[in-house]
Amino acid sequence: MRAAHCVGQNTVSIGIENEGTYTSQTPPAAQFAALADLCAHICSQYGLPASEIYGHRDFNATSCPGDRLYAMLPTLRRDVATRLGTTLSEPEEDPVGDLVRQATGRPAALFGEYLPAGLLP
Repeated sequence: MRAAHCVGQNTVSIGIENEGTYTSQTPPAAQFAALADLCAHICSQYGLPASEIYGHRDFNATSCPGDRLYAMLPTLRRDVATRLGTTLSEPEEDPVGDLVRQATGRPAALFGEYLPAGLLP
């Protein structure tokens, strides 16, 4: 199945939409807790570590998920790891390359011409 949430990541990632604009406001506590619950469920279902939770802007030129929610991603990762009963490993330094390697078994550098300009370092 192919999604349509993030250019270059639609075959190797799961997109979650958070209702609201969190550029200058933080999400309500109940919404953030529900997001952590959902992420923990998805991570458990697909065997994903909490450290693999990223924001849309990690892959495309966008302000999504908003500065405030983006700043909360480390907390979200910790909360999800706690719900999973695991320790939080450090996130990968190259999330795009990591996802391409997982999907193809090859280094992302081999696919540069297929990915949007500026997506890879």
